[in-house]
Amino acid sequence: GPQIHLRQLLKLEEDENCRLQFLTEATQSRDVKQMIGVSSFGTSGSICHQLLVGEKSWRCSWETAGKKTTQHSRTPQREVEWFPNTSKQKDVGLPVYRGYFLMGTMTAWQDGLLMEEESPGIFGYTLKLSENFERFQIWIDEDSNRVLHPSQPDGQAESKVDGPSAEKERSFAWRLGDGKAGDAFRVRLHLNGKFRRLEWTKLKGLDVMKPLDQKDFVHKFFIIGDHSHWFFKEMNEVKKGNFVAEVQLLKEKSGFQIYRDADFDMGFYPAEARNDLEILGPDGFCHGCNWEITGKVGDVFQVHFQRQAGRGQDKKSLRWEYLRNEAVDWVEKTKHHVPFVFGSWSDFKDCEALERTNATGNWKGKFRLGESGQDKFQILINRNPLASLHPNSDVATSDGRDLQGPDDAGHGKYWILGTEKDGLRAGDEVNIHLDMNGPLPVRVWWERVESFGSHHEYLRQGSMRTLKRHERLMGIYNITGDTPVQVNPVIKVQTASEWADGRRAQQAIVWNGFLDSWNDRYPFLENSGTKLRMGNTN
Repeated sequence: GPQIHLRQLLKLEEDENCRLQFLTEATQSRDVKQMIGVSSFGTSGSICHQLLVGEKSWRCSWETAGKKTTQHSRTPQREVEWFPNTSKQKDVGLPVYRGYFLMGTMTAWQDGLLMEEESPGIFGYTLKLSENFERFQIWIDEDSNRVLHPSQPDGQAESKVDGPSAEKERSFAWRLGDGKAGDAFRVRLHLNGKFRRLEWTKLKGLDVMKPLDQKDFVHKFFIIGDHSHWFFKEMNEVKKGNFVAEVQLLKEKSGFQIYRDADFDMGFYPAEARNDLEILGPDGFCHGCNWEITGKVGDVFQVHFQRQAGRGQDKKSLRWEYLRNEAVDWVEKTKHHVPFVFGSWSDFKDCEALERTNATGNWKGKFRLGESGQDKFQILINRNPLASLHPNSDVATSDGRDLQGPDDAGHGKYWILGTEKDGLRAGDEVNIHLDMNGPLPVRVWWERVESFGSHHEYLRQGSMRTLKRHERLMGIYNITGDTPVQVNPVIKVQTASEWADGRRAQQAIVWNGFLDSWNDRYPFLENSGTKLRMGNTN
């Protein structure tokens, strides 16, 4: 046959659209559904051709709100994974000194659980569910910079193993369970050279018994809500599985939720109504689903929460009772609060702290309006998106007298800069002010900073738009493409043949003269790295 003397495969250029591939291992199919032909030529003269039709299985992606579940997309369930059934080879990744550790919700992401080596290349651990599910990653040497994780959030058994990665988000973790608290599973990591595989098996009978040296992790429960400006407060365990906390109302209707280990993926919340004592969770679908206590500002209530799971139990109950009324110490409750501005000029990626004015106790910060000429922002207390100061409408153009919060109702509600009312333009420097009445925020407003630098920035952006327009009209372009001119750009013509036309040559001379006069008139453009020149490519 043609493969008898094959010694080396032809190296093809890596091209995702290329259909010709020499396969040496199982490979992810390019299409969702495809037909494959396999030919077999026997030595006795028998010839066979087999047609194989395959289709990827689908996994539904869900959005859950209370008891309602809605399908909104379909994606392929997972990639085809190849794991060689050959002699074990050493892991070609980073060296391992202490071993492989499970890190996840079963220990509040604090303590790693060492996997034992069952045989060469196979590491295992018996994991007992403390809730109806657990989520975990595998940390090499218990190091957060060497994390093995699934390629997609909430990975299942046999999903693709990626890594090691540094500081991988907790959402990229395996989700084990969807069973009952107390169920036990044997989690196994298989290693063979560059190949990795993770699977688990549910245990029964005597296999469920944990080793004598394995201790149960003591989980804690936290309450969070309007009473604490949406910061976690630990509940006290009065007896096993029973937790209490006192909350003081800071407004007449105060919402709250309960989380295990202060983990936003392990929340408990009401099923439907705000006073519904039917409890859902633990899961990560809690946002906006709060219990609500009604009373007077200063009323103190005691919240009782019961959670008992395992050994056939699955108890969840919650109640609260009125204790007393006392004056709110606003200074004590807000003494550690620092406001941060969260805006679209950074694509909502960074928060910048405001500075406090000692004379008035108010806060302010200086920001620059982006090139679009309009920006949106909120103010977050201590960078917490659940403790946001926001307007009472989706897009507020007023000076901020409609301030609300801090609370968890700020999603999609922003103040907007750059409207006809405030007269701000792209490049303007803006002072954002947060006025306080003692320890409480009462008003957000802003003003343009009349500075020499902001005027230069406005002229620079305007000149860039003018030059771009002339480039298009004259058929020339910038070598940096559509990105803003930054470091010594050279404007070139589209084709060398265009320069053969005398009219084009005259335009180039006029254009260079215009650029020289522009740079002489505005020398600050050169200092900012935006001095312009035009070059001839002929």
